[in-house]
Amino acid sequence: MFSAGPYDLPLKVVYRWAKGEHTSRAGAIVRCLIDQYEGWGEVAFGPHVEINGAELALELLALTKGLDPKDDDFLVQLDQREMHNRMRCAIATAWLSARAAVAGKPLNHYMAGDAGGDVVTPPMQVPINGLIGEQDVGAAITQAKGYAEDGMTTLKIKCFADVDHDFARVSALRESFPDFAFRLDPNDAWKTVSDALANMERFAPLGIDYIEDPLDTGIATIEDMAAVRKSGAIRSAWDNPVETLEDMQRLVDAEAVDVFIYKMPRAGGPDRLKEMVDFATSAGIQSVNTGPLETAIGTVAGLHMTTLFPAPLAHSGFSLSGHYARDLADVPPVVDGVRTLPDLPGLGIAPDAAYQQSMIS
Repeated sequence: MFSAGPYDLPLKVVYRWAKGEHTSRAGAIVRCLIDQYEGWGEVAFGPHVEINGAELALELLALTKGLDPKDDDFLVQLDQREMHNRMRCAIATAWLSARAAVAGKPLNHYMAGDAGGDVVTPPMQVPINGLIGEQDVGAAITQAKGYAEDGMTTLKIKCFADVDHDFARVSALRESFPDFAFRLDPNDAWKTVSDALANMERFAPLGIDYIEDPLDTGIATIEDMAAVRKSGAIRSAWDNPVETLEDMQRLVDAEAVDVFIYKMPRAGGPDRLKEMVDFATSAGIQSVNTGPLETAIGTVAGLHMTTLFPAPLAHSGFSLSGHYARDLADVPPVVDGVRTLPDLPGLGIAPDAAYQQSMIS
């Protein structure tokens, strides 16, 4: 049995990136019941995508109509229906976390063993990186200090069209945090190969681990990506182009990638994400997981799957729960730079009672 409901939540911290500023977040939640055991999943499109949550919830229910969550081949049947990967992610996460609850295991333990792959005992902690979106230099340093107080030592810094200003921001951050790892994310603001290479050369002395999407992935070719990776002064990490195993294979074949960045909603769910990480590992490419400003449901699901990445776990992009003025559930806090997953069957959290009562079946 499935139920779904929309959400539209205010943010207390404005989310800023090259594609705009956002003060709220909308999406939908899915619940799967197998007998008395429940699982949860979330649909999270990009923050810039206009969402009608009520229509989205109805569409999710329509996609699950006639499917029996007790069937072992539920996902095979689901994949016979056309849907966006982010919608599949919500349904698959809800079903897999319900199956984990039936098995009496946390989702990550279930995915490590019973759902395929080697039987291992994954860790229950994930190291977290802070995300710097403030454009003002002083505000960026203040934001970074807040992350440092929580024990984080890696900063992912959003960059924008004004490269001179970004260089000043990153330089000031480096002066304030000389021992931190820095990653840059222009979010498609760098348009040409020549610009990307020049910018990499400029930022390299500041000690940058990698650049995430150093080209506008809406217009860049695979040859452009390869040229930047082969000639750039900083490692190339790709996020937006990483949607399928075929996408990953093309990047590997072109020698265009140093790091794969994942968002589980874009991948289509825990099972597909695990396949992608296994592929990257076999190809010798580093994997880093991150989340698209999800609620507690999507955040905790992403944390579960991050624990299945190769050790040592890279610092991962799940710091954004603090942006919410209110959330659907409590996210494990960042303590000494890590989030600790609840040691409970299934997802380990659920939306509050009031939200659950508003869901439709």
